[in-house]
Amino acid sequence: MSFEYTAGSWKRPRKVVARLEASLQPDPGADGMRQEVDIRYIVTSLGGTARHLYENVYCQRGQMENLIKLHRHSSHRTACRVTARRPTRSASCFIPPRSG
Repeated sequence: MSFEYTAGSWKRPRKVVARLEASLQPDPGADGMRQEVDIRYIVTSLGGTARHLYENVYCQRGQMENLIKLHRHSSHRTACRVTARRPTRSASCFIPPRSG
């Protein structure tokens, strides 16, 4: 689902993509199930269908950010140093051996 929206400070309208998902989840405090609703909104100036923007842009970007975060917080880090030189740029990396 998508629609156009213009906030008061915006010069042009943006596309708002809404993704709604409802599911039944076990209720640990009761003997039954409870309904959970998950709503996500994307506000963008990119073109494309709502499905394309959500699945191929938003979700892929989120996956990329999660992988970067995982790499940053891993105990097995790669130490890199980038040196800017004209006219070329060089990078040297050291990957420490895994312990254990």
